[in-house]
Amino acid sequence: ETGQLLPFQDFPFKLAIDAGVPIVPVAIHSHIPCMPRSTNSFHGAPERARFRVKFCEPLVPRPRESAADLSYSVRRVLQRTVGGWEAEQARSDQAPGSTPSQMR
Repeated sequence: ETGQLLPFQDFPFKLAIDAGVPIVPVAIHSHIPCMPRSTNSFHGAPERARFRVKFCEPLVPRPRESAADLSYSVRRVLQRTVGGWEAEQARSDQAPGSTPSQMR
């Protein structure tokens, strides 16, 4: 609902560290809310929803890295990615002749 990242669970990060495999952060962003916190599914939107999806560079756990540190690294990547999209959108919304909140 707020567009903010919720806290991550530790288990996927512990699993990646124990298995020695990378985590691939996936950023998903939409210009309209489409998945309220009260449900676990997408609901119909008044307009056609458009999403941006980016598979970011894999993050390989460092030796003796904690789940909390790996989780923090993933969070930073996702925040930078989505933050860049939002800044790009704000610039395009201010351009002459643009329609606010259109995803491109």
